Amino acid sequence: ELLCPQKRVPMRPSVVLSWLFAIALICLDCAEGATFGQVVHNGIAYDFCAVKPATDDIRLFWKSPSSTTYSTIQALKDSLNRREIELLFATNAGIFQVAEGEYRPLGLHIEEGCEIVQLNTEDGQGNFYWKPNGVFALSGKRPLIVRTDLWLPDAQVQFASQSGPMLLFDSEFHPGFKRTSFSKYIRNGVGVRNSGEAVFAISTQPVTLWAFAAAFREALKCTDALYLDGAISTVYAPQLDRTASSGHFAGFWAVVDSTTSR
Repeated sequence: ELLCPQKRVPMRPSVVLSWLFAIALICLDCAEGATFGQVVHNGIAYDFCAVKPATDDIRLFWKSPSSTTYSTIQALKDSLNRREIELLFATNAGIFQVAEGEYRPLGLHIEEGCEIVQLNTEDGQGNFYWKPNGVFALSGKRPLIVRTDLWLPDAQVQFASQSGPMLLFDSEFHPGFKRTSFSKYIRNGVGVRNSGEAVFAISTQPVTLWAFAAAFREALKCTDALYLDGAISTVYAPQLDRTASSGHFAGFWAVVDSTTSR
């Protein structure tokens, strides 16, 4: 259950962003200010959504106000619609586990400044535990990615989710990545830019972690990036003709618009 009650985040002013890069890129704007597009790196296309938390309404969702897990993007969308909030974009958050029949974040999960799941510093098997792993957070309307071993509690953090491994840290690749790896999956992740933007991206075909990190650094111009999940990952982004809302997860990063009149 939630450790403290959920509350709505007040709306922020809209800003319309335009073209981001001069490299193989398609860009579309949505009313809320998020920029949607596709970038091609080394022959592989990546769909992305770039947002500025300072102006765009980006939130993290796991459970509804009644404390039931959303589990699917469709359930989240339906719940938001009932509250007259439009879902503009959504993607699965960090790696999760199924415990007692419930989809539960495997690591740190903070909503509305409330820590619902504690930071996970344990060792284990799988991508989540591949150190260094990290946390993507929104702190004082600023996006940041912090290595788990460097994470410190901050009262200004409104939303945060933990996953792993880190893709980029100070523009450097995770030391365990190999360019010659044969492990390829559809992958999604999140990066941050020096400009204050957060960039969510998903590959359109199976890629290695090395290739995914390279796309974040060289094509999406991020200095830090965190792996969210692979194979089962999904994105809801009508601007990119991505409207699939199936698949079960524990947590979603989403961009919403509660100014839409109905």
